[in-house]
Amino acid sequence: MKFGEKLTVDEFKERNNAKELKLIRNPETGKLFMLVNGKTVGAVSEKYDKEHPFKQVVELIIEEDGKEKNLWCLTNDTNVEEIL
Repeated sequence: MKFGEKLTVDEFKERNNAKELKLIRNPETGKLFMLVNGKTVGAVSEKYDKEHPFKQVVELIIEEDGKEKNLWCLTNDTNVEEIL
């Protein structure tokens, strides 16, 4: 699995004409997913840390054959140290 385009949460909401990005938990698996405008649009990384909101990014997941899977993943940008 590779990652493609990377957006901030605000950029992702703007692109989807959404006021909010909801995180919902699957009661059967306990995994978190992103919900935008009533539709599930992606997963939340198991390593996602909500304590670092300035490091939140949404990345497009790309299959190994180069085709976009059209699945987004909420994660933390490990390259960002601080935003001022």
